[in-house]
Amino acid sequence: MREQQAQGTSEFLTIELNITRKKLEEQERAITQFKKQNMGELPEQRDANLRVLDQLQMQYQRIGMA
Repeated sequence: MREQQAQGTSEFLTIELNITRKKLEEQERAITQFKKQNMGELPEQRDANLRVLDQLQMQYQRIGMA
């Protein structure tokens, strides 16, 4: 009886693992798509965007002085 319970538990956990894995893969695809659509606008890109902005402002000032 214990062996049957253990086997049933194992099968249940395998099914749940597969369901959870599929959900995770779907979420990862959605995140990837979101990042592609919002390239350059994401919070983790803020510092890089600010550096580029500073560089462009310096170039603009140099051109204005010439």
